Amino acid sequence: MTGSALDVPATADISELKDIRIDSLINNIKVMIGDEKQSREHLKHYISKIETHLNLHQVKELNNVDREEIKSLILKHPYFKNPCNYNIRMTAIMKYLKKKGLNVNIKNIDLLVDEIIMSIDGIEKKGYDKYFMKK
Repeated sequence: MTGSALDVPATADISELKDIRIDSLINNIKVMIGDEKQSREHLKHYISKIETHLNLHQVKELNNVDREEIKSLILKHPYFKNPCNYNIRMTAIMKYLKKKGLNVNIKNIDLLVDEIIMSIDGIEKKGYDKYFMKK
């Protein structure tokens, strides 16, 4: 991507978008907007390529997360070590995981953590974002 609007990679060539730099993206979009001969479809095509690449990158990040490590961290949480008669919220678990060094900024990591929590024996979901562990 040299800054020309014509440098949009072909549909099958998403690997060219591996090293996306935000300043390059902005410059390419400015060129496309400034050039009145460029069609709106060309700009839409370019933006959809970037979105596809970013979504693939986020899915790869989520798949690289070690589920067993997260499960072991969750089981070390004081609530799960010694369950009591109150619910625990997802935000408390996420704060604990962040404190323990897990990158909680990955898109949809909360859905993955929810799935892991529900896989633990004796866990009931008590409404949105609340969990209860049977003794």
